Amino acid sequence: THTSVNKTKLDYFDGDVRDRIAIMPDDMSDTGGTTKNGAAKLKEEGAKQVNAVVIHPILSGSSLQEMTAAIVNGQPN
Repeated sequence: THTSVNKTKLDYFDGDVRDRIAIMPDDMSDTGGTTKNGAAKLKEEGAKQVNAVVIHPILSGSSLQEMTAAIVNGQPN
């Protein structure tokens, strides 16, 4: 859920990703908040690998590095 401009939060998660590869598609990413929060939650839920696919990557500032850290380490920020 977008809470304000470039801010998101995860309201709900349902599924079993433990020891699985998770794929997160997104149509557009500016700051990567949705990807960072989603990747952190998937890692928290036990996904062994998280792959993000963004169709229109804007990637402002350090978003690419922050998204990579979230996907690899499960750290949302």
